[in-house]
Amino acid sequence: MRIKAFPITLRPALPTSGKMLTMLLALSMLLTLPMLTACDDDDAAAADGSWTVTAIMSANGLGDRSYCDLIYSGLRQSENALDINLQVIVPKSYAEAEQYFDAWLNDDRHTDGHRLLVAASGEYEAYLQTKADRIPDEEKARVLLLESETTDAPYYTLRLPFYGAGYTAGYITPLLHGGDSTAVVLANTNEATITDCYAAFRDGFLDAGGRRLDVFPLADDQTGYSMADSLYHLCFSLRGHYGVVLPIAGGSCQGVLRYTREYPTDFYTIGMDVDQQESSYAVAFSILKHIDRAVLGFITSWRRGEKLERHYSYGLATGYMQVLVADGSRFDHLRQAVEDVRQTAILQEEAYEKRKEK
Repeated sequence: MRIKAFPITLRPALPTSGKMLTMLLALSMLLTLPMLTACDDDDAAAADGSWTVTAIMSANGLGDRSYCDLIYSGLRQSENALDINLQVIVPKSYAEAEQYFDAWLNDDRHTDGHRLLVAASGEYEAYLQTKADRIPDEEKARVLLLESETTDAPYYTLRLPFYGAGYTAGYITPLLHGGDSTAVVLANTNEATITDCYAAFRDGFLDAGGRRLDVFPLADDQTGYSMADSLYHLCFSLRGHYGVVLPIAGGSCQGVLRYTREYPTDFYTIGMDVDQQESSYAVAFSILKHIDRAVLGFITSWRRGEKLERHYSYGLATGYMQVLVADGSRFDHLRQAVEDVRQTAILQEEAYEKRKEK
């Protein structure tokens, strides 16, 4: 029996249950600092030459135990290591995020302080492009956008290309038992970041001789990042047909991890952004994205008054992207395969990035 997989060009027909908020989200919200429109107490501090970092996260992004929480970790490390005031904003929607951006851009009270606005998601680029004439690019006020390839905007950009690590992951997946038949679950098929991740994995998978690779989108918008319950139920349809399930779906990956904790021998899965082997015995390896280090590095350079590059890109060769095989002798063959394919993956990433530039 072969179950139906959605082609990557089609919209999904999966049920969409309500959002599952994790315990960490609640904790993150408690830790979130005062919002920009309620920071009157900070005005005096900002006016005496202090340094303030304001970060606007993805809507409801904190608590994914993955990418957004890594960004938050990098921001908190910056706060602890540097003499800065940190304000973290977690909007409830994209529209609300725009209101906070407008408030920051309209704020002219911080005449003597240094300000940095971190737009912590590539989804905000469209908005920033419409405000290009209002975005400050001066010593005392700058804007950083994460996960953007833009090099000629008034804001600074920082990106961790996925291709090299994704290619590596795809290349070693067929070495797992049943891994030559793999299901890839996508948050949606409308974001370049997601489709780039899929393309990288696909290329490595096919080059290694993988036999079957099917795609299952969760949604056609941002809601696909918070559909852990839907993904959990989808796993019941995937078992018996695939040896590996790869979720490229942000916080929704918790659905796969939950399923494999309950049914640890049905299929392997792959951790995304952070080392997730402690979350499930079925995690064979994780694709690590050290965005926390990148955020800390940029803020450190800004705080020290160093010359800032217009665009930063940290791929597989830099160590900011990494494939980490789970502990235990059962995956020893994967560790060697990661080393064997590393230089090929770096070259493939360089070629892929050059093709995108054309």
